Order: sequence, then structure tokens, then C-alpha cells
Amino acid sequence: MIGEAASPEMIENVRKLAQATPGVIAMNELRTLHQGPEEVLLAVSVDFDDAMTAGEVEESIYRLEVAVKRQYPIVTRIFIEVQAARHHKEMIEQEQKARAGD
Repeated sequence: MIGEAASPEMIENVRKLAQATPGVIAMNELRTLHQGPEEVLLAVSVDFDDAMTAGEVEESIYRLEVAVKRQYPIVTRIFIEVQAARHHKEMIEQEQKARAGD
């Protein structure tokens, strides 16, 4: 179990929670990793509405963290990257080109 992703059901539910978070306009990526039998790390890349203030983004991130941990206490760490969807796409494309060049 250690090193594996969380269940597809959990991933889909977390994705829905993120997409329902105020100000989220795109869910770029979601990764999970079991660090132990009762410990999951969650990494999320999210694009927020550019009109939001930094404080509003912080509040939305907090709400998302609380919602995820309330539904899934097994999630002990959450890392949320605020990233424009177009920048995320560019980074993925660059990673793919780098791998293809190996």
C-alpha cells in the first residue's frame, strides 16, 4: 500500500470538492500517495479566478483543506499549487518532451 495512489473513488470525490470550491475555475492535476496504512499525501494544482485577492484565494484553499480532511481523515498532508491552467499545460508538455529526449 505504501507508495500507491488513493482509491479512484477518493480521487474523484476530492476532485469534486476542489471544483466546488469558491473561485476555482480549473482543476489542473491531482496526485495522491499512501505514505502509510492510514496516511495519504495529496498534491493538487488548481487555477483560481484571477479577480480574486490573495486573501480570498487563501480562504478558498483553507475551505478545501477542511472539506477534504473532514471527508477523508486519512489525508494528513495537502499541498495546493495555485497555477494558471495554461502554465500547467506548458509544464506538462515540457516534461513530456524532456522524457522523450532521454
